[in-house]
This record gives sequence, C-alpha cells and structure tokens, in this order.
Amino acid sequence: GVNKLYQLDEDLSVLHSVDTGPHNDSVYCPLEGSCINSAERVPTDDHNKVLVINYAAGELIVCGSIYQGRCDRHHLSDITKTVAPNELTTVHPVATNNATASTVAFIAPGVPDPARINVLYVATTLTRGLYRHRVPSVASRSLQAGKMFDLAVRGISKSSSVVILDEYRDVFGVEYRAGFHHEGFSYLVQTQPRSVAREHLEQARATRISRVCDHDDNFDSYTEVALECRARGDGGAVYDIAQAAVLVSPGRHLADSFGISPSKKVLAVVFAAAAGAGDARGRRGSALCVYTMALVSRMFRENVQMCYNGSVPDRGLGYINRFDKGCPTGSLVVSRASQCPRFLLPDRHGNDDSDADPASSGILLPSGQSKTISLLATNLPQPRHGDEGYRCLLRVAGEMAPQSSSAEVRRQPGEANQTVTCAATTYGYKESRGEVTASLSVVWNDDHLVDMATVTLYKCAELGRDCSRCLTRARRYRCAWCGGACTYAAACRDQPHDTCPPPHITDFSPKSGPIEGGTLVTIWGTNLLRSPSDVANGTSVAGVLCRVSERDYDISTRLVCATGYSGAPRAGPIVPLIGPRSGGTQLNVTGRNLDVGGEIQAFIDDLPCKVER
Repeated sequence: GVNKLYQLDEDLSVLHSVDTGPHNDSVYCPLEGSCINSAERVPTDDHNKVLVINYAAGELIVCGSIYQGRCDRHHLSDITKTVAPNELTTVHPVATNNATASTVAFIAPGVPDPARINVLYVATTLTRGLYRHRVPSVASRSLQAGKMFDLAVRGISKSSSVVILDEYRDVFGVEYRAGFHHEGFSYLVQTQPRSVAREHLEQARATRISRVCDHDDNFDSYTEVALECRARGDGGAVYDIAQAAVLVSPGRHLADSFGISPSKKVLAVVFAAAAGAGDARGRRGSALCVYTMALVSRMFRENVQMCYNGSVPDRGLGYINRFDKGCPTGSLVVSRASQCPRFLLPDRHGNDDSDADPASSGILLPSGQSKTISLLATNLPQPRHGDEGYRCLLRVAGEMAPQSSSAEVRRQPGEANQTVTCAATTYGYKESRGEVTASLSVVWNDDHLVDMATVTLYKCAELGRDCSRCLTRARRYRCAWCGGACTYAAACRDQPHDTCPPPHITDFSPKSGPIEGGTLVTIWGTNLLRSPSDVANGTSVAGVLCRVSERDYDISTRLVCATGYSGAPRAGPIVPLIGPRSGGTQLNVTGRNLDVGGEIQAFIDDLPCKVER
C-alpha cells in the first residue's frame, strides 16, 4: 500500500484509516537533523514495507519507505492511535527507503532470552545513500521498551546482525521473499547472484534459504543453502527465482505423499524461470514446489558437513562481514566467529538407551523416563583448566526453565568425529499432547553455545488413549499396552498385552435408513480394532453385513460403513389382542424393520392407529 493504512471489520468494511504519507522527506536527509549537500525535503509517497502484528503487546508495527525506513506502532484495536509517540522509537532505520527494494519482517523468539521474549527479525535489500550503512541486511531487533527497534544485541564484539561487505554492497543485490520461524531457527527465502565471484555477479540469479539459531547473539550460525524447483515434465525445466513462500501444515493427502504426519510443517515456494542475467523477477512461466522442513533441515546439516569434510572450499559467504573463506580443520576457538557451525546429529552407533529415530535425524525421548542422549560432533572446543566443561540444556517451547544435564565428550581411536553424551536425565513436559518439539543445546563453560539439535518429547499415554491406538503407533515410540494404559515399554511393570479389549461403541449416526441399504453409517467408539481389514467382515447393522470404507476409517475411534438390504418390514406379536370399542388402548407391536422411513402409519382394519416411537 501507498500512503494509506486501513483497518477493516469482519465484513471488510473500513473501521479506521490512517494517512502515512505523503510527507516532506528525501533519501539524502537523516531521520533528524540537516540534509546533506543542501538537499531539500519534498512531498514523498510512503510505500509500506512492514506490517506485522505484535499480539503479545496488542500492537501493529508499521514501517514505510520514508524517513529512512522508520517504524511506528499503532494500537491494534484502533490504528488511529499510536503507541508511545514520545518514546524514541524512530531513531533506528529499519526498512528499505525506496518503493521497489524488498523488506521482510516477522516476530519470533530471539536473543538475549529466546525462552522468554520475542524479537523482530528484519531482512532488507541494500539501497544507496549516506545513511544506509547503519542498516544491516539481516538483523533481530528489540521489542522491549527503551530499546525499541534497536539491534537486540549490540556491542563491540557481538551484534545480532549480518552485514554485506562494503565492496559488495552495490553489486551483490539480495531480494528477500519470505521469513518464518521453525523449531529453534529463523529462516529467510531470498534471491541473489549465484556466486560471490566477480564474474558471476552480473549473471543469472538463484534462490537461497538462510537461517540463524534462536540463541545466537552474534549470528555466527548464519548459513545459506541453495533452493531449486525442477519440473517433473516439460523436459525437467528449472524454475530458480523464488517469488513468494509460506510455511504451512500439509493436508492429509499431501502429508501422506511425503510420508509425514499432518502436524509437521512444509515450505511452499512459488518460483519463476530466470528471464535473464541479473534479473530478480522471472517472466517465463512459474511453478509451485513444496519441501518438508525435515528435508530443509537436512540440507543445512549436509551443507555444514561438506564444509567440515573439505567437499567445498569455503562456506560460500565471502560477501558477509565476518565469515572467513576457509573451513576449520583443528580445534575451534569459540570466540572466533569465522568458523563453520559445529555439527550435531544423533549417534546411531552409541548407547542403545538414546532413542534416535531411524526415519530421520531427530531424537525421540519419552517424557518422564530417564535417558541418555548421544550425539556426533566435529571440532569441539577443548575446555581449559578452570572451565565448567560441557552441559546439555533441553528447552521446551512455552516452558521457562531449561532441563539440564552434564555431558561427556569422547573420541574413539581412529574416528574423526567426537561423541557428546548427555548424562541420564528424566526429561518431560507439562502439556497434554502426544508430542512436542524441544531444542537441545550443548554448551561449554556455562554459557558458550556449541550447537543445537532438535528433540521430540512424547507421551505414550497421549499418543494411544486406548489399546488399539497404542499398539498401532510407530515402533520408534516403543509404546506398549500394560496395566490398562499406553505406557513406554521399558516402564511396564506387568507383561505388555498383544491383544486389546473388545470393541466398545459409544454412538452411531444416522439411527434409521431405507431397508434397501446404501446408508452410510458412522460408528464411534473405542478399541474399534487396528485397521479396516480387521473390521471388514465383522461389522453389521440389523444383522446385515455393513461394508466398511477404508478411506474413512480412523484407527480405534471411528469407522464408516454402507448398510446392506435388510428385507421388508414384518410385524410380529401384538399385545393386547382385545380392547374397548371406544379406543385408547395402547398396543405394543414387535417385529422386524418396523422403524424405517421418515413417516410410519399403522391401521387396525380401516381405523388409523397413532404411532409413538
């Protein structure tokens, strides 16, 4: 939008509107003070760059192109009212300062305390101007009073930002398309030159996805990987210029095609084919590609691993302010920001007590059970005399304090990798959910972050609330039915059961239908067996086989079947057989298929008899 901000109601009628421009401004003028070279402020349109809701504060964050990308805050209930207009919240340029350059912003956990506070992540395309050197390409910005929109961490040796080197600022153009948060990392989807090499800067562009860790106060973990969309048909045409992206939960069919749970996230990206050298917007057709976040995470891990093993000469980030070109080969000195991120993944050959999911690189931990965790790592720092050594910290989203355990680091003879073993600890979470995602941090000397891994905590009792659902859970959960409940197998005091109690029906609908059959009947209950084949030949309605729909079967809790022909209505005994001629006698008629249809009529000879169901 340009110069206007609208607030609509549920019927899309305008409730409030605010004029954001035009205002007297110039790109050659600072936010405050005199302009350079006698430049004059003239009426300038304000192009909206950021429109983000801060739900925690009940505010709307609005950043425009005028005043060097200044941001304001408005009351969410009434945008005509600004928040703290006298607070110095506008002294920090945040967004881009022209109509066409990109800005992406979103709110997510971040330093200095990601377990308790959110920050504003902002990515901006660099623009020219004397005052633009203060604006980093990627940054996390504070949402705390007194420090509003300043860098979340700013110091002599640390900064929560990424800055493109001066020599590349005018030639290495990065266009940002989307940003989002997922499982301990904040991600950006962007287009940029294919390489930092001078001969490639004016050639075709490519799409990359970058990420940074929630707990990284110096953005040392900032990493990028290439993202490409290749068509199945059309000769395998490549669409390599991202136009838009969004993180979503997949529907059932899409989740099934990926072999993942619908509760997992996927990244949907619209691409266009590159139209020419240096063009950021493709014009030759488009395509939609969907990636599981498990795949995206694996791409980042493989990228880091290639840096370690020498498959690539450097991290490919030579245009960024503080990353060296080479990969480390010896012990890390943690204070050096130029080194490759440390690499952690489940140790498949370590202690069997560590539940690494063989289907992915994640770690599964049963809530409330004492477990060790073994991880492989490379280039770990060597604690010196007086250091605190290593610890493992597990943080569950929404819970304040991390769960801590000591850690031991070992290297087997002849092995390049080291093994980090978190001591046996009982991990858990409070929510009544089947599983939650947590972040496992390995730190040394109390506060130096080595790296992070993703952990899934789960509760068998929530995953399998009855026997059938318990016994059909994936083997990786190691759930068993014992003591009348779904329990982690190793915690069973009694012998686990392989068979379940008989099915119990709690309700069904509809209650009536035509005798010819074909009515779809939905049956709800518990322990309704484990698969459609289990119930296919054992489900009947009115003594007639009811054909079970495989598509509509939910393990243990619900099935849908189509009724069969049940024969014509047939009346049986009538009680009593005699009564007064004046009427009023209540007759009880029993028989078969009498309660059929929407309107039922009964007669004694030619006299109607009122039916009461």
